[in-house]
Amino acid sequence: TPADASITERVATILMNRRRWAEAASWYQRAARADPGRGDLWNSLAYAQAYNGDLAAARESLARYRAADPDSPNPLDSLGEVNFYLRRLAAAERYFLETYDKDPSFQGSVCLVKAARCRLMRGDPGGADKLFQQYARLRRQLHDAWIGYRTAQWDFSFGRRRQAIEELGQLAGRADVPREVSVAAHAQVAVWALLTGDLGRARRHAALARRAADSRVPPPMVALCEFLTQAPASAAEWKRRAEEAV
Repeated sequence: TPADASITERVATILMNRRRWAEAASWYQRAARADPGRGDLWNSLAYAQAYNGDLAAARESLARYRAADPDSPNPLDSLGEVNFYLRRLAAAERYFLETYDKDPSFQGSVCLVKAARCRLMRGDPGGADKLFQQYARLRRQLHDAWIGYRTAQWDFSFGRRRQAIEELGQLAGRADVPREVSVAAHAQVAVWALLTGDLGRARRHAALARRAADSRVPPPMVALCEFLTQAPASAAEWKRRAEEAV
């Protein structure tokens, strides 16, 4: 019954959060069988099965999800994600593109970015960049305030690190950018600057992130940047700092 499904779902979620994949799958299966019309239960079951390494079972569960909700693009997206998790990159890319074909606006067209990552990992950077740029054009047409941030992230992962840092630093300082974008951009530049060995720039952007946050209690990403950009020290000193920060 639906009531039984609700109870077993809660148990399954707890097990999932504890990364006890096989047990979580068993409980999600009980929940899905108790209320087979709920596609989200089959979806959760598929993820538990995939994390447990059972792609065949995950596919079967997602087939049940598609049967329960045939108009939703989410089962296709989930097929992409479970295949990606198990490093079936060609299949994952195909399902992400099928998701886009079914509903180009689904989750802000991010399935194109997922497909681009698959293609990049398969050794086709030109094809990957083409997919990402298709996504970027769509988001710019919709005046997405975050597209500059996401484009810089793509450029950094694509190997255009210096360009990404510069463009995101400029974005963060623009007056027309929403505060949450500015905070995230400054924090991201701080992390990238650390990765590239530029501690001075990292510190500047960590400070700018806190200022942009305009809060006595900064968001976690800002606090993390401030922590990471402290002066170099021994392992023992970093341990002490971490204990004080908790």
